[in-house]
Amino acid sequence: MKALILGVALLVASTAPAKEHDWKTGKIISQNISSDSNGTAVVPVGGIIAAVPIRRVTNTIVMEANGYRLTLVEKQNKHYLVLAENGNAKFYQDGKWYVFLDVEKKEHKFSLTHMEKL
Repeated sequence: MKALILGVALLVASTAPAKEHDWKTGKIISQNISSDSNGTAVVPVGGIIAAVPIRRVTNTIVMEANGYRLTLVEKQNKHYLVLAENGNAKFYQDGKWYVFLDVEKKEHKFSLTHMEKL
């Protein structure tokens, strides 16, 4: 009986409609993907100690949307989103994140670092 109730609960939960996002369109003004050296980490490897460089990659975009110019930085990710400059991009806002989808429908989250009214 418990298994039946659990099965019905899972079925109802899986058929619940997904949250619809409020999609907006913005014009990409510029994009800068850069890599910086943040020092080295000393780690033991086998019986020796090795210094490994620490690299930080950032993806910064400047976009105009809804009467504002926004500067956004992508959350650390292995594969960064590349957008066409002077092109339009669709996004939605999820709390503090600005979310874009790539061609494979994977989410790329950006945080707001600067905002100015046009």
